[in-house]
Amino acid sequence: MADSANPAMNSDKLFPGLGSSALEPQATVQTGKESKNVFTELFGNDQSVKNTAVLDAVQENHEKKTTSFFGDKPKVDSLSLKNFTKEGDLKVGSAVFKGASAVFVLVLGFFLSQNVASLSFFGVNPALRTEMLQEQINTANTEVRVQKYLSSALLLSEYSSLADEYIYNTTQANSAYTSQNKKDEFKVKAELVKPELASVLTRIKDYLSEPLTDLDVADASLTIDNLIIELGEKSASNGAQTVLSDVQDLETAKVLFQNTEFRTLLAGLPLEALTDEQIKEVYDTFSTINQSTIALIGSIGASRTNWSFYLDTLESLTKKVDPLFGTEFPGNIYLDDVKFNEDGTVMVSGKSNTSDTKNFTLVSNLIDSYEANEYFKNVEDRSYSKSNEDEAYTGSFRISMQLETNQ
Repeated sequence: MADSANPAMNSDKLFPGLGSSALEPQATVQTGKESKNVFTELFGNDQSVKNTAVLDAVQENHEKKTTSFFGDKPKVDSLSLKNFTKEGDLKVGSAVFKGASAVFVLVLGFFLSQNVASLSFFGVNPALRTEMLQEQINTANTEVRVQKYLSSALLLSEYSSLADEYIYNTTQANSAYTSQNKKDEFKVKAELVKPELASVLTRIKDYLSEPLTDLDVADASLTIDNLIIELGEKSASNGAQTVLSDVQDLETAKVLFQNTEFRTLLAGLPLEALTDEQIKEVYDTFSTINQSTIALIGSIGASRTNWSFYLDTLESLTKKVDPLFGTEFPGNIYLDDVKFNEDGTVMVSGKSNTSDTKNFTLVSNLIDSYEANEYFKNVEDRSYSKSNEDEAYTGSFRISMQLETNQ
């Protein structure tokens, strides 16, 4: 009765096997399958238990990665800036920095003083010495080029003479007015001259074979100009004719430097098979160059003051006043110095020596003689002094005048 009255006690209850002792642990039956209990019946198996090994492996790998091979890292406090801010350490660091800077400046200064030509504080440094040597080499190379081109100018003069002979012989050999015997004779002469022409041209081409830059041409032209000036200064002692010949050769060499077309013509000649046309072309071209050079020399000579003429004139005028001037006998007038300036001014300095007191009269007569001449004007006595020595009267004078350029 009691069981029927209490539905909870029925066998058809909602949770079978759950009685008064349901909270007590129930024995599980091991049947080769998973054990079952009330929780597994209600919620299923707990899968988290199976994943525990996986989590442990992940944790272990993480610990290995975060562990340093060199052990634990030092504490940040041990590297704190407070260890480097001590006053003693700062002074030592500053001294080391200044010393290193000073050494660097010295090394840099020494390096620059040895490798920069303009910073040769300790004498001629390697860089300056290199520049000086290079300048000497360039000067030597320029002088060699000038000598080669001067030799070429002389050889071209020789070529012109041979070519003139060759052209004459070939012209006569081909002339209708020449007898056959003479034609053969002229032809033989031409054939003898032609190899000489080829030989001279070979030497010229060898001298002119070096390619030139604009700087090479400018340096060579300057060198030639300086040589011409030196020749002009030595013209009085060497003779005018010799100087003009040398100047003409130098001017021809200068034209060769500047005439690229003519050098190209010479370089392209087939020396093994020269034609009559090519021989004549070189001859005519060089004749044009040489004539322009001669014309230039003539213009230079025409514009140059003939100082020797004026010196001879001064000597002649002085002899009118003192006939013994310039002779082996002692006279009354001595000229110590005669200067010709670029502006046409002439300064004459000298002495007068007499046994009486007429020195001033003697100098006045000399001034009048200069003034009366057609080649001088504006003659003035710039200074005059007189002294008495051993019963002889000596006077010093300095006379200025202008050349009369209209003559």
